[in-house]
Amino acid sequence: MDDTRREQLIREWAARLERWGIAPIAPILLQVLQPLGFVGSQLVLFGQPLLTLFADAQSFEELSSLLDDPDALGQIERRLTDAENHAS
Repeated sequence: MDDTRREQLIREWAARLERWGIAPIAPILLQVLQPLGFVGSQLVLFGQPLLTLFADAQSFEELSSLLDDPDALGQIERRLTDAENHAS
């Protein structure tokens, strides 16, 4: 995945977490889950045949890649924290 696509995914996932209403707790969850990112990415890949009933395979491959990247998780966390600070 190139850097442009990676940045787009980070923005998309931060926006999804905000839409789902979990932006206030998401940074904490991301900090807790960050060491388990590799495990989460493997679970996504393992469940991909079933999950592709809900979305395309590429989406899950990209999600798996983000989960396996501590820097990407940190960027999502910072985006959410910055957005929350601007809203206050």
